[in-house]
Amino acid sequence: MPRKPVRVTDLATMGKCENLARLKAKYGDRVTAEVARAARRGTEEHRRFERERVSDSRCFVASWALGGDHWATEALRSWRDEHLRGRWAGERFIAAYYALSPWAIIVLKRVPGMRGLCGRAIEQLAASLGGNKAKSGGEEERP
Repeated sequence: MPRKPVRVTDLATMGKCENLARLKAKYGDRVTAEVARAARRGTEEHRRFERERVSDSRCFVASWALGGDHWATEALRSWRDEHLRGRWAGERFIAAYYALSPWAIIVLKRVPGMRGLCGRAIEQLAASLGGNKAKSGGEEERP
């Protein structure tokens, strides 16, 4: 009797859980209603996580200096998501920024006039990165 070829998926399953591979070989790919529901919940949770990751609203310094809904803050978030996310160096930069920027804000808050100076610098940076204040209805008031 000819043997069935081994699929890569089966090899991966064996590497993950040898017992699961043995049970699948013995009983096949039967899926109970409970397992199917759990798989759907897990898939939906992964989708939710990805949506939240993509729509990450953190932009600490810009939010502090200009507000979370300011055109420049939105432009920096878009630039981050389009140019940094998904790239090794970009992800490392984002992680470092998230780790350091809350501390930077603590220091910046102690310097008189720094909020306005940072706000103007962020607006210039956002404009140079292709941000467009016309897209979001123009310049907004600073908090």
